[in-house]
Amino acid sequence: MPKAKKRIVIRACEDCSCVDRGALAVIEAIKEGTGVPMGEKNSKYDFDRSGCLGGCDFGPNILVDSEIVIGLKPDTVMAEIAKIVNGVPLTKKQKEENLNKKIEQELYEL
Repeated sequence: MPKAKKRIVIRACEDCSCVDRGALAVIEAIKEGTGVPMGEKNSKYDFDRSGCLGGCDFGPNILVDSEIVIGLKPDTVMAEIAKIVNGVPLTKKQKEENLNKKIEQELYEL
């Protein structure tokens, strides 16, 4: 008997900081890219909201399976989801480097 494929779990932060940084546009892009409205699921995706994911200064943020993705843009969110689903999870060092880059970008924009 073939093994059933696991559904990809996507949770999007809707707290005010992420919304102020463009979460609603990212949520719409996920809806369009997956064909699943927030709060629903199909055979491939389970898409719903989440509370704060702890990266308020770097939002909008989502959780894909067990990986937090920060600083998303509507035009790249589905590619970021695909990287996690199809790739090897990031190491702790890679996550720290990505966070440091986001911090530098934020400081540069000030």
